[in-house]
Amino acid sequence: MYITNVASHLGAWMKFMNDYPVEFQDLHRVVANALTDNELPKMQVGESPSSTYRTDQLSGSFKTAFVNQGWQTREHLTINGNIERRSIIDAVKNSIGVEYTFGKFFYTESVIFVKFPLFINANKFKIGLVITPTKSLAKLMRYGVSSFEMVRDRIRSLAPLPLKYPFAIVGISDQNIETVVEELTTSIDQYLFETLGLSLAEMILQTEKQNYDFKETLSPENDKVAKEICAFANLSGGGLMLVGVDDNGHTCGVLRQDLDDIQLRVMNIASTRCFPLPKIECKAFDLPDHPERCLLSIYIAEIPRKPCMTKEKVYIRVGSAARPATSDEIRNLILGSGA
Repeated sequence: MYITNVASHLGAWMKFMNDYPVEFQDLHRVVANALTDNELPKMQVGESPSSTYRTDQLSGSFKTAFVNQGWQTREHLTINGNIERRSIIDAVKNSIGVEYTFGKFFYTESVIFVKFPLFINANKFKIGLVITPTKSLAKLMRYGVSSFEMVRDRIRSLAPLPLKYPFAIVGISDQNIETVVEELTTSIDQYLFETLGLSLAEMILQTEKQNYDFKETLSPENDKVAKEICAFANLSGGGLMLVGVDDNGHTCGVLRQDLDDIQLRVMNIASTRCFPLPKIECKAFDLPDHPERCLLSIYIAEIPRKPCMTKEKVYIRVGSAARPATSDEIRNLILGSGA
């Protein structure tokens, strides 16, 4: 058997391949070996003999294959100290958790939305993988077995997902073809999840908050931009300006031809007007429907020794706005930074 399809959330498959090469090779060996000798003849009424796979034997074969590769199988998680309320994951090794499912769709969905989050929050693993048959293989199993395509399409229809952990749906087949990997999370959502813990859709629903700000265009007033940079630099965890999103949450974007000028202007304002100079990271993200436009993220990191000032004044974020800090607030910034 072979891994022929992958649907990945939050870059899970790339992280798995790059950060866990041993476990990545283990998985391919498990899939290649697990289904050996499990083809059983089955006669349907009025049909010629065909081959099918018995799901109970498949599960047992997968368990044996994982054991042979040194994985911990049937890892338990006791919920709220109640031994009668326990959850079990099929295989775990070095921050990778795997569940192989040959059942109905609702079970696979519960693994992704319920079981995996429980185990990840308990630090049992960091990346979750669900192994499920592709449509062609599911047809050779008992009636009602959900396919990779069914699960992928359902998850895709829910995008953007509220799930804040990386997982991948792994489709297996008896056809030796090149693996097709589909990333379900946009590049900007991956970045925003890592930076703020929110997707773009969640940010838009919440409107502007203390640690991020929408801007249709960057303010033409350099002093105003400097005040906003200083306010984010004084904020715990820093903050982000997303240029190309208006106040109503519409993603209008900025022209790609203007990107260099905008970024250069931000860096010049920070270096000449903000003291001490905070670390600033600019990233551009595609707008698929408007190739000539993009969203520009300007992330201002929290400075280690506060306060950050412009024109000898200290600015802080209060709600979604920057304003001058009071003497007590300045004192708290200094004490909080360990000065």
